[in-house]
Amino acid sequence: MRAAFGLVSLLVVVAIILILFSMYSIPAAKRGKVAQEQARQIAGRDEDNAPVTDAVTLDAKDRNGKMEGAVVTSITPGSALQKRYGLQNGDVILEMGPLSVKENMSSASEAKDFLLDAYQKDQAVVVMRGSERFTLPQDMARAAAATARAPAPGVSPNPEGTQASAQQPDSAAEGKPQQKKPAGGLQGQLDLIRNIPGQ
Repeated sequence: MRAAFGLVSLLVVVAIILILFSMYSIPAAKRGKVAQEQARQIAGRDEDNAPVTDAVTLDAKDRNGKMEGAVVTSITPGSALQKRYGLQNGDVILEMGPLSVKENMSSASEAKDFLLDAYQKDQAVVVMRGSERFTLPQDMARAAAATARAPAPGVSPNPEGTQASAQQPDSAAEGKPQQKKPAGGLQGQLDLIRNIPGQ
């Protein structure tokens, strides 16, 4: 009889230890994994500890000898930059964080360095994809939808050769007033965070 009580009490103690372990250690391990991913991002490294910019090739888009944008000529599918920003071949990077390519950069390698800096600091990247402007990663779903419905190169979607913006549909047909496009720069980002466009 004593042996049975001893065995039951031992099983109860083991069950209590397992419950406490699941309540405290498992959530701490999950927080550790999140912290490890954040540290990897701050270091500018991917899952294989390689620099994230190794997965992308940029080329300068010049006009009159001045760099206007950085064209993504190749990007490794599934890379950290591709997952974070949704960059695709042919995207023209116009801004990285608070800096515009046109005013602050003069070469593709310099743009690559600033892209790394934006990735490390968790800053947005503004790109032109076709005829539409996207702020990534905020507009990733809209950018993916635009890519899916984009016409083949060389085919114009309407007689004027322009494409309507996905962000501002023809509101006159729907009977709704058009929303103002948020201001650019830091104020525009603050307005987007506060969800107060055009104020």
